[in-house]
Amino acid sequence: MDSVRLISEIREHHKKLIDLATGKVTDNFYETYEKARTDLIQTDQSISTAIPKWIYENRYGSNFWTFISRVSPNYKGRRDFIDRTFSDLYEFVEKGANQPVSISLEEINLAIKNEYIDFLWKKIHSRRTFDKDGALTACRTLVESALKHLLDEKEIIHTTKDDIKDLYKKASDAYGLRPSEQGSEGFTNLYSGCISIIDGIAKIRNKYGDAHGKSGDVQDELEQYHVDFVVNITGSMVTFLLSLTKESPEETATGSEVRE
Repeated sequence: MDSVRLISEIREHHKKLIDLATGKVTDNFYETYEKARTDLIQTDQSISTAIPKWIYENRYGSNFWTFISRVSPNYKGRRDFIDRTFSDLYEFVEKGANQPVSISLEEINLAIKNEYIDFLWKKIHSRRTFDKDGALTACRTLVESALKHLLDEKEIIHTTKDDIKDLYKKASDAYGLRPSEQGSEGFTNLYSGCISIIDGIAKIRNKYGDAHGKSGDVQDELEQYHVDFVVNITGSMVTFLLSLTKESPEETATGSEVRE
């Protein structure tokens, strides 16, 4: 979808949300919000990571009404809030391919809570051809953030002095990821491979990422298939790591009272 049409559609959803927040929609309020939310999220895959996070967080009309009422008790405050959060979305569309890649710990936490993880992959994946070095830096940031999340879940101390290998070692000890703890040779090999993947992502980012100045010779070495490989393996690795924080069905059943 071209940017002019995309901005026009975003404006329609923007206006609908303001109408909901300022009392202009009273009939079928909850259903209207939920449809507006879904329509905005499905407008175009390219904007998925720039949509204001509060829209993802407030899935239902009742959630939205509680949220927006807390944002401001008056219509002007609510309107200003929605306008402000949508301004970043408009800017994202207008910048297009020049929009830099970035992944924050806040986005990781949102991914855990709201099944938003696919959009993080799209954020990196959609930029992989226009911003190769930025995509590689974001891959490392994403892995580091996922590891920190795992450690935080078990209240394990980590500091800014811990590099990505230190973080993975702590996570391995806490979550039983050490190769020697696996029950079969196949999984022993796979878990050994995880260590190599973590180390490889870190080294690739240091050589090719955008954190430091790079010479032209180094950048010329970077082919598209290299970037795609790192992005895809990062997605698999982080999906695996984040799955470790989710309760198993058995744990959920044990911790809940069964009623007939």
